[in-house]
Amino acid sequence: MSRPERQPMTQTPTRPQASARFTVPAKHPMVTVLGSGDALLRVIENAFPSTDIHVRGNEVSATGDAREVALVQRLFDEMMLVLRTGAPMTEDAVERSIAMLRDVEGQAETPAEVLTQNILSSRGRTIRPKTLNQKRYVDAIDKHTVVFGIGPAGTGKTYLAMAKAVQALQSKQVNRIILTRLGRRGGRAARLPARHALREDRPLPAPALRRAARHARPRLHPAPDGRGHDRGRAARIHAWQNPE
Repeated sequence: MSRPERQPMTQTPTRPQASARFTVPAKHPMVTVLGSGDALLRVIENAFPSTDIHVRGNEVSATGDAREVALVQRLFDEMMLVLRTGAPMTEDAVERSIAMLRDVEGQAETPAEVLTQNILSSRGRTIRPKTLNQKRYVDAIDKHTVVFGIGPAGTGKTYLAMAKAVQALQSKQVNRIILTRLGRRGGRAARLPARHALREDRPLPAPALRRAARHARPRLHPAPDGRGHDRGRAARIHAWQNPE
């Protein structure tokens, strides 16, 4: 009587495990790194579920897949660079930093470079890009005379353009700001009321930007009047919306 053949055992190859330890400088309180009630730490743990992250004092250790551990270590390095400039780390900033670190294809900018690029400051409030595309948009405004920003409402197109315009006005690069909005009323271009000028693509900006814009005394023109006329050194912002 022949014995049944024994099936060979198969083993799933395991990824190499790695561990890393990071020491937070004493000048940075742990609450600025981990967040109030460890809120930032929970964001990191949720983003790296297969990695064991432990905190003891001012030391953070991570154990798990080598690639994930390397990302965790780089994340904390980027957070330290942001905190060093005085900019706070928020849950949203941590999530965006993780997304930027994971999307490494063709990316030259680091999260710290994106999150620390200040545009306008007033009374302790600072306006800065929050995403990689927003930083590239702001850099394009610095480098080029005309920039087209295309995207859905609420992505910061007019908000950042207005901040850059106020920055240019304060530094005397321009002597006025012209806001134009393509409006249609009876087949003709309509003038945009001043109280609606900053509400089209985004809710009213932060108080810092509102105050700066109020002191800038921007001039409002319908789009056809904003073309073909020499208005001197002016920062011109066209907020156009697809009628569809």
